[in-house]
Order: sequence, then structure tokens, then C-alpha cells
Amino acid sequence: LKAAFTSSEEGQNKFAKIMAVIGSVTDNVIDLFADLGEGIISIFEDPVKAIEDFGTSLQTFVMDRVNNLLESNVSGNCVNC
Repeated sequence: LKAAFTSSEEGQNKFAKIMAVIGSVTDNVIDLFADLGEGIISIFEDPVKAIEDFGTSLQTFVMDRVNNLLESNVSGNCVNC
């Protein structure tokens, strides 16, 4: 396997691309865990604000879904009406 990636320029280029993709995915996963960690810490530092933020997020999520449903019914694009 090592010889396949190192014996030719094409193999080296493919290996470099694979490593770039792996590095990018790893960076994204690390960022997600960092955001999760910050969220968990904020829950303990200011629980009232965390609950308020969660309520606001939930309200926005539900209202977005309701508005999308109403818009699809008004425009006649409802699939299972």
C-alpha cells in the first residue's frame, strides 16, 4: 500500500488529497466538540440564560416549521393535503 502511494507522482498526489480530507474532517469534529464543551460549561455558569436560550431556540425552530407549512399550503405546493 505504501509503495502504491509513494512510487509515482500520481500516487503522491492522491495521498496528499486523502490526507487533506482527513485533516479537514478532523478539524470539523474537533470544532464540534469544542462548541459542545462550551455549551456544557455555559449551562453550569449561567443556567437561567441557558434555559432562556434553549426556549428561544425551540420557539424559533417550531415557528420556522409552522411558517414553512403555512407557506407551502398557501402556494399550493402541499404534497399530502
